[in-house]
Amino acid sequence: MTTQTVIEGVVPPPAPKRTDAMVKAAVIAYIERHSLHRWGVPKDVADDIAKVWWVGIDGYELAKKLEDDCYWSGLSLEDAQDLDGIGWAVRDAEEDARKAWVAEWNIKPSFPIGTELNRGFIASVSQYTAAAYNVKEHGCTQDGRFLIVRFEDAVPKATGATK
Repeated sequence: MTTQTVIEGVVPPPAPKRTDAMVKAAVIAYIERHSLHRWGVPKDVADDIAKVWWVGIDGYELAKKLEDDCYWSGLSLEDAQDLDGIGWAVRDAEEDARKAWVAEWNIKPSFPIGTELNRGFIASVSQYTAAAYNVKEHGCTQDGRFLIVRFEDAVPKATGATK
């Protein structure tokens, strides 16, 4: 990766979003890392998984979708357990892309701690999700419970602005 020199007045590109290519690359890396070649050629497997995968799908649901929609057969409980890790692999790939974007473009929070947003108050900047706030939801009294709101999705309540 080449490093972009940040020039004053140059607007950084939007934050990276999850794409089919990102999902496929994450699946291929996951297959290689876990030696899951029993499913077939990694590129073909990644194509099938990208067709049916969504955020939050578990390994069992993914196995059923692959059987129903992509004509896979004979998937076992072990396969469903192995497929369970796909979501984490994709999430990690998306987070890596966000971290690279933050580093390359020197992305900083747009709003200070304490800013009131539509759904709560900014309590801190997330240590675990790149370019995101920990937001204390209105009315929430549970310690340690926060919404994770990406910088680009944060809308201050006072301005009524939309992004």
